[in-house]
Amino acid sequence: MNHIPLTVALLVLFLVGPSPSVLCGTTRPARVAGAFYPANASALRKQIRNLLASAPDVEVKGRVAAALAPHAGYRYSGALAARVHKIIAKQKIDTLVIIGHDLHARGIIAVLPKASAFATPLGEVPVDVELARALCQADRRIVMDARPHSRDHTVEVHLPFLQVMGSRAKILPVLFGDPSVENCRRFVGALRRCASRRRIFLLASTDLAHYPTQADAVRLDALTMRRVTELDVKALFAHLRAATGADAAPNVKTALCASGGVGCAMVWTGARAGSSVQMLATSTSGDVPGGDASRVVGYAAALFVQNKEDKAMEDVPKQGFTVPADVQMELLALARRRIETAAKGEDFDYAPPAALKDVLSEPAAVFVTLHKDKRLRGCIGTTAAHDPLWQAVYRLAYSAAFEDHRFDRVTLAEAPQLHIEISVLSPVRRVASADEIVPGKHGVIVGSGYRRGLFLPQVWDQLPKKDEFMSILCTQKAHLSADAWKQADTELSIFTVFAFEEK
Repeated sequence: MNHIPLTVALLVLFLVGPSPSVLCGTTRPARVAGAFYPANASALRKQIRNLLASAPDVEVKGRVAAALAPHAGYRYSGALAARVHKIIAKQKIDTLVIIGHDLHARGIIAVLPKASAFATPLGEVPVDVELARALCQADRRIVMDARPHSRDHTVEVHLPFLQVMGSRAKILPVLFGDPSVENCRRFVGALRRCASRRRIFLLASTDLAHYPTQADAVRLDALTMRRVTELDVKALFAHLRAATGADAAPNVKTALCASGGVGCAMVWTGARAGSSVQMLATSTSGDVPGGDASRVVGYAAALFVQNKEDKAMEDVPKQGFTVPADVQMELLALARRRIETAAKGEDFDYAPPAALKDVLSEPAAVFVTLHKDKRLRGCIGTTAAHDPLWQAVYRLAYSAAFEDHRFDRVTLAEAPQLHIEISVLSPVRRVASADEIVPGKHGVIVGSGYRRGLFLPQVWDQLPKKDEFMSILCTQKAHLSADAWKQADTELSIFTVFAFEEK
């Protein structure tokens, strides 16, 4: 129920430059034991078991992709949290991403901890350090700072449930920086790109209305959760602004104290056919014996469910990442129109269709490759995910046709003869040696000093032997010696792509 002091939240504003590395081997100790839950391990374990035993069994029609649970003291909201954790325990999860308080730190998407584990009286829960590093590399506005986490309780209160239920999942504690629709999309986009083979579950740790009367809280919470169940992130954030506006009920400090996490859960689930939010329960602090009905905090427990027929997220652990077929068609059409209108000396304005806007607005690293008569005609891309997917394709399609210095500009006459291929890249990962490079699977970046060269995985089709592939990459792309890739001071990085092309 408590908020991080503003002075602590604003510390992240002073972070400059790239995020520091995770400090492996360090542990964030329990901070809220004895306040939000018992400090004695036996008493804590007993209370958790009682809460779980009292939580009703729930039938879920679909695949649970995310959840919403409160983070107040167990006396107030432990029964609702237990309902959610009883469901979480049945999921196959490698990393549980727990998104807690909004810090309202302008310019920051999310703040991750520097600890390699979080502690409770029941022991330590490991942090997914590799995923934390990857996210900070994927977007420089995702940062690491131990200070906000040192004063937070919104992640820690969930950990004893995981421990009692025997979870083996790692956690990724997240405090949201600047909650907005765009930042929710950017964080989810980075999370999807960095997921690799992990089975990720997203838990939004949030309480609802803060400090109105019981009657006002019940009305406001019902409206807030109605917006959540609609899976319309824009509508939710508009409602949250209105809830503290001129016409708000008295004493409402916020309608949702972790709006970033809830927004991310909505984006993560997606507004696909069959997606839904299943409400489990709501309550307020005024419902507790002795609770003050004149000044309450609201709580909710809910599940974000995807249709079992929707395999998009289920494929992520097996295949890394995919681009849905309708998005592929939209991006290929966008690239073609961009090239052909530019060849005519014209521009055109593009806005993503509403049904695809969430996916197309996620930041992505992209290459656009052009062929003519089965010969390369242009290829330009980026290995960093700075622009939304559609903007990257819009910009790089133009560059591949008109700014690749190896080729003449595409003419109006030859534009219809081009064959367009788009490659969406995974996050780039440094490797210790070429032994980790898998022919046919990995794109490779080689570098020494200021010289860099890159081959997409598609190049393996022409150069299937690793020695030849690497030697030509070094000489023709990085302008290094043919055996530079074997030398200890040469940097090697790998990535994968999801590529699609015109039929």
